[in-house]
Amino acid sequence: MLRDEAMGPDMRWIQFQPKDGGATIALVTWLEGLKPGGQQGLLLGVDDIDAEYARLTGLGVEATPIEEQPWGRYTMLKDPDGNGWILTELTNPDEIKTR
Repeated sequence: MLRDEAMGPDMRWIQFQPKDGGATIALVTWLEGLKPGGQQGLLLGVDDIDAEYARLTGLGVEATPIEEQPWGRYTMLKDPDGNGWILTELTNPDEIKTR
């Protein structure tokens, strides 16, 4: 976790980032456009989807069975607020090129 700060009465900012850096995710309770359950299809890449699936379902998270596609494997789940997440493990992550 990068930050967990009060932003005023009844307001909070929580920001996460993977241990090795990269993109961050901020969770807030006070932005009108970011209602609970409003975010769908957020992708998170993982190195070992089987281990992450076992960990999350072991904690009681409901997730779809792991599916396999030519580009990789994935599972979908919802957080307690109803936001939709997709965990992915890419088949050949080294082949992805940025533009």
